Amino acid sequence: MISLMRENGITVRLDSAYDVDKETAEYTVTCKGFRLVFNNFKEAAQIYKSICADVKEGREVVFRLAQLEHLFGETKKEVA
Repeated sequence: MISLMRENGITVRLDSAYDVDKETAEYTVTCKGFRLVFNNFKEAAQIYKSICADVKEGREVVFRLAQLEHLFGETKKEVA
């Protein structure tokens, strides 16, 4: 975990993982059941900070998260 923010009953989290075999890093932003995946830390941090600012201001973020998940959502999900 890189950073965690809890405000107004909402948690926003920024995590990182490193794949030793592929020598690649992956950064994830999670909030309200949405998981956004990035290969670039700067981009992940900017989205994280932006979502945190919205939450602190009391704005509803679900619609925005859904749009971001469409762009940055995890593509490796298995369908049963």
